[in-house]
Amino acid sequence: MCGDKMQKRVLLLHYWKKGVNAIEAVRQINDIEGDDTVNIRQVHRLFKRFKEGDTSLERIEGYGQMSSFDSQKLCESIEKNPTSTRILSREMGHSNSTIHSHLKRLGKSFVAPKEVPHDLSESQIKQRLHICVKLFKNPNDERFFKRIVTRDERWIFLNNYNHEKQWLDKGDRGIQIPKDKKLGKKVMLYVWWNYEGMVYFDLLEYGRTVNSELYKNQLTKIHEKLQSCYPSLANRKRVILQHDNARPHVSKTITQKFNEWEWELLPHSSYSPDIAQSDYHLFRSMEYFFHDKKFNNVEDVKNACTEFFASKSKD
Repeated sequence: MCGDKMQKRVLLLHYWKKGVNAIEAVRQINDIEGDDTVNIRQVHRLFKRFKEGDTSLERIEGYGQMSSFDSQKLCESIEKNPTSTRILSREMGHSNSTIHSHLKRLGKSFVAPKEVPHDLSESQIKQRLHICVKLFKNPNDERFFKRIVTRDERWIFLNNYNHEKQWLDKGDRGIQIPKDKKLGKKVMLYVWWNYEGMVYFDLLEYGRTVNSELYKNQLTKIHEKLQSCYPSLANRKRVILQHDNARPHVSKTITQKFNEWEWELLPHSSYSPDIAQSDYHLFRSMEYFFHDKKFNNVEDVKNACTEFFASKSKD
């Protein structure tokens, strides 16, 4: 008995069908057949498989191979469609746990799809690669980074809620906050910043449209600010502007201004928010700063923004 694993499986299936639990089955079998004939871990594993519907007897003790299992077929199925174990179980005629254990042996992991803002076309993917290669050719030192002025925007709500988790007593409910803030009052923050901090920012109330004329006025203010605070950079025509490819930013009027000032544009590929500097160095800490803050009007938001930018060190 001790050496016959198939007999063990038949016997354990008999105990399971009788409704004997795993601990009692181990005790009874070891009392009759001798100590260590079966152990609780093996029995728990087999009882779990029986409960899931796998009562076949071809499995060789827990960790061994199944004589009827076609690993090659599993590999081919995964290559064609990396789907769930539930679907693979129906296709191959084995239990979920059997499929799962074999996938683990093959080095597979069950990973959820990753959401991306847009499905890039083939030309957009090539464009992104071309731009990345071009950016790597720039000098990786202050000669390059001190020339960059980054422009970005984000919504700021007048009522800002704290979404952080809380330590509470058992049974206590956390604070309730609205699930969706899209209908709340908000203003759009436009920022221009460089290696020393904020150069200029502007706030627009919800409903105002950002067109090329408004953007030209904002750029004019930026140009004046750079001439005042960074004359060597502005006068030597060494400014590098980083902004996205929104329609007002690439209009003929705006392009003429760039040519007039001889500003250089940092290449920016379509739909690439993952490489926006502001998301890492500015807006993330800004979100924490605005937790639980409530404003009555745009002027209050402006004062809070001024306070936040002044609190950020140059480092």
